[in-house]
Amino acid sequence: MNREKLTIVLGAALLISLVGNFYMAGLMMGRSYSAREQHGPGEAGEPHRGEWQRREAEMRRQMSPADREILKKAMQERRPKFQALRQQLEEAHQKVEDAQNAEPFDQKALDETMQAERDKKSELLQAQRQARQEIMQQLSPEGRTIFSKVVRQRFADAPTGPGGPSPDKPSPQP
Repeated sequence: MNREKLTIVLGAALLISLVGNFYMAGLMMGRSYSAREQHGPGEAGEPHRGEWQRREAEMRRQMSPADREILKKAMQERRPKFQALRQQLEEAHQKVEDAQNAEPFDQKALDETMQAERDKKSELLQAQRQARQEIMQQLSPEGRTIFSKVVRQRFADAPTGPGGPSPDKPSPQP
């Protein structure tokens, strides 16, 4: 085969390969987003949630009936607040994504939205810390031990989000 035909064949093969790669990447990203929309953040968006729920169910089984009732009441009282905070964090995250994809790109707007997202994440984490402290004060000593163990496990397993490592976990030393 002469050099010109070889160049054309290789160019066509390269183009077909690129198109195939972009197609596959699009499929994977599309499935990721559609899974989150179909199942919501409790299933597809938070893959560890099922494990956390299993641990929490085990914790409840180990607690006394009085401690279970305290925990149930505390969780019910705080659920609307945490749902609202999580929704605000998700909205802040969406604004960051929008700022990242904006045309024309505006670094100042991106920085502001990222700071707002960090603030929302910090607000959620602070509310969680406060709730844990209030719950621990009401539990029996045995209940506190059980609750503390599950909380430590949960935060040890928690992934870091777009705002960086969780303030509950110390930053790794270089």
